[in-house]
Amino acid sequence: MTRLFIASFLAFALIACSGSGTTQSDAKITADATVKSDSKVAQSDSGADSKVTPKADAAPTPSECADPKKLAADAMTKGKKVFNGVTETVSTDIDTILADPKKFEGKVVRIEGQIIEVCTAQGCFIKFRSKTGKELSLKVTDGAFDFRKAAAKGRYAVGQGVFANLGSHGSQVQIDTAGGGAMIGTIDCPYI
Repeated sequence: MTRLFIASFLAFALIACSGSGTTQSDAKITADATVKSDSKVAQSDSGADSKVTPKADAAPTPSECADPKKLAADAMTKGKKVFNGVTETVSTDIDTILADPKKFEGKVVRIEGQIIEVCTAQGCFIKFRSKTGKELSLKVTDGAFDFRKAAAKGRYAVGQGVFANLGSHGSQVQIDTAGGGAMIGTIDCPYI
């Protein structure tokens, strides 16, 4: 009975370590561990206490996905460069742009955010949503670039280009003109 309890506990601990804040590399319990006595876990078949190796493409932590500065830094340093990339140093908040679109019409702006949509027809835009629910797209001329090859819903992106309040996809920032471009991040966060 005690051995059954310990074996059940070890199986539960192995499952809990793989899905909790504890990393798999911290787990000393191995999948092939067996119970030798009421209180000891045997070594693995190889004869050594081994650690479970974490996956190389481990999911980001919730704190990584909640930090726009880290996500923007990832996009700018490790991300996929589209056209000229991004040279502007300060982003303008989407709500600020859309509160007074006439002020920004025809001007180069830098925006950033989590991607909420990627064009499925031709890959000609990615869309962001502000904290208040307003949406703004990074747009390319149809056929100029296919965002489906570089972007994904949930990733963070930074882009710069010419703002148009009434573009082909509503309010948009056209990135394939006036030296515009984008940087698409590498961290796959859950869509919020």
